[in-house]
Amino acid sequence: MSISSTLVHRAEVAFHEAAEPLRPFVGCFWVVTAQPDATIRVVPDGSTSISIQIQKGLSAEWCLRGPLVEPDERRFTAEARLIGIRLRPI
Repeated sequence: MSISSTLVHRAEVAFHEAAEPLRPFVGCFWVVTAQPDATIRVVPDGSTSISIQIQKGLSAEWCLRGPLVEPDERRFTAEARLIGIRLRPI
């Protein structure tokens, strides 16, 4: 499956539009629900994001990424949920 600049294998991605007052700053909110052995590949698009990964039995991990100028790949070894926000450049 391909979603804009993202290739997804064994995961579901849901995008949510930001509320009107946030749109100048927020591109979208997103939720990835990954199965074991899921892969997400992102092509460079210059975006910056903040995300948190939630996995059963582990502490939540957050990540600030960007601006994305090189391809990125994330592999999941277990079920996980990744929740994030894509920021717009100011």
